[in-house]
Amino acid sequence: MNRAALEILVTGVVLLVTMSSMFVLFQSDASLEMEKGMEFTGLDPLWASMQRGAPAKVGDSVYLLLDDRDIVDNNVTHDYTVGRLDLRSGEVEDRAITGMENLDDNTVLYELLQGEDGIYLIGHQGTSDVDHLFGRAIIYELNLQTMRIGEGWMVPELENATQCDLLIDDGLLYKMPGHVVVLGDKGTEMVPSLTIVTWDLDSHDMIDSVAVPEHLCDAVLLPFDGKFFVYWAGDKALSDSFIYNAEEDHAEPLTSLEDYDDHRMYGKSAAVCGSAMVIPYLREYVDLQWTLSDSVLALDGSYELIKGDLEMSDVGDDYWLMSCGDGDEVITMQYWISSNGSTDASLNIATYRLTFIERYLPFPSWLIAVPAAVVVAGLLLLLKKN
Repeated sequence: MNRAALEILVTGVVLLVTMSSMFVLFQSDASLEMEKGMEFTGLDPLWASMQRGAPAKVGDSVYLLLDDRDIVDNNVTHDYTVGRLDLRSGEVEDRAITGMENLDDNTVLYELLQGEDGIYLIGHQGTSDVDHLFGRAIIYELNLQTMRIGEGWMVPELENATQCDLLIDDGLLYKMPGHVVVLGDKGTEMVPSLTIVTWDLDSHDMIDSVAVPEHLCDAVLLPFDGKFFVYWAGDKALSDSFIYNAEEDHAEPLTSLEDYDDHRMYGKSAAVCGSAMVIPYLREYVDLQWTLSDSVLALDGSYELIKGDLEMSDVGDDYWLMSCGDGDEVITMQYWISSNGSTDASLNIATYRLTFIERYLPFPSWLIAVPAAVVVAGLLLLLKKN
């Protein structure tokens, strides 16, 4: 056997074992990193009162639905615009929505609905029909280039569902458990909506409808890894959260959160980020009062808890918080209004990027390709000599 060929073969094997071992040894723990982004200052303070629903993130921009209402006697007119905050350049736009001929006089837009690659608008259509007295839900796709809305999709199963959360995940529209308004013998009343219903966004076909226990009608459900992360917004401890399998009607407790009896969610802020569930804002009970926690949390695919530090801008005492995200990151938004002791005031929004970094990174292909190339070279040399 040729000695040079043997040495090359051995070198390739040693490289493969060594490089693979080094990769495993130097794997870092999972982390939740928070980094200061753009700060938008001097905005029109009316944005604070005109914003409807939560913000939505697409690419490097955050979008806000703004509704400038004009009320005269019993008549209300709406002037809809979309505020866009560019997270890279700091540019701010206030863009008008076109295609309003697709809305009739009885339809009111009230929320943005974030999809995987775009944004939808949720409308509420009032009617004098007794069976649909409290309105139908209509969904419009918004073209972010032209700011034009398409024809509305009226979802029949969402009639009168005024307090049921809607969200989009993996091409499906979800209606979560909540409450609907009905007209009874004693007037209007709220009754539980005991189902999770899904539709295909493209075909508008209903995919599934699953019955759930009544206590979930007061909770927030977020799809996560084929199941649902269940929590309560503001009135229950974080330790009450659990993972729910809707198909099997099975609740799985989260032991990683069992020590968080003194923490509560700040609004409906949880979001899926990559392979983790991220919780950007929490309230903590300290010195007999509820205050903003200085931590951010994430649950990875095995429901292990990862902690990070919450960063806050100098927002003073009067502030409010929102968040939005996509598969890559969560954007936290810290709002406050500033003035110099005069009538002039401005709205300010500080943004932070919240990113989950996995514990085990994918095995790089070059760690195999380089040693394999050395082994092949040795084999070729050996065959040539033989």
